[in-house]
Amino acid sequence: MAEVIIIVFILGLLLSVPIGIVLGVCALAGLMAISFDPSVLVFLPQKFMAGLDSFPLLAIPFFILAGTIMSYGGIARRIVDLTLVFFGRIRGGLGIVVTMATFFFGAICGSGSAKTAAIGSVMFPELKRNKYPSDFATALFASAGGASSLVPPSIDLIIIGVVANISVGGLFAAGILPSVFIAGALVSLAYFYARKLNLAIPPKIAWSEKLRIIRDGILPILMIVIVLGGIYGGIFTPTEAAA
Repeated sequence: MAEVIIIVFILGLLLSVPIGIVLGVCALAGLMAISFDPSVLVFLPQKFMAGLDSFPLLAIPFFILAGTIMSYGGIARRIVDLTLVFFGRIRGGLGIVVTMATFFFGAICGSGSAKTAAIGSVMFPELKRNKYPSDFATALFASAGGASSLVPPSIDLIIIGVVANISVGGLFAAGILPSVFIAGALVSLAYFYARKLNLAIPPKIAWSEKLRIIRDGILPILMIVIVLGGIYGGIFTPTEAAA
């Protein structure tokens, strides 16, 4: 059976078949290798539908949709500007802003690809303009985007909770402390790396502009409070929060 699955998997990759379809065909090939009973073809779709018939899994498309809407709606820009107000004047402030903005945005949408794309599209040109090395900037975006998957509400935690039959709310609560430590480590790395290279500090922001940015940033922060506060307070479930 293992040989059949491996052969089908390799052939699918060589033919450039999408990986999701390849895995599905591998599963079907494995079942057919065990038993040539045609009823397997009826059993497999039933198992697929039963696996998808889960209320917590409904949160995943909602969070992906929310992240996409916010990335195109300017929420990412507001979060970046807000973090620039508080961390921009520190040595390595732009690297710190990348980390903090990614984690803040992750606390709203839960989609790793959405938050990395949203913050990256705003901050990568800024890092290049301030002479940050491309390899460091890329590594920082990848590290912050991956680590922020622990930030609730995380799609990865939702999937783990559903598959392992663990409380999704409990996983969200367990993800807070590791997220804080990882964010702190990335912030420290950005700070000391910037000191080592003697990178320039971004220019000051006028107080009138700071007040405008803080006013515009109230809504994203309020969204974080509503989503996480509602989940931890037992007001609504993660799926209802996503909707």
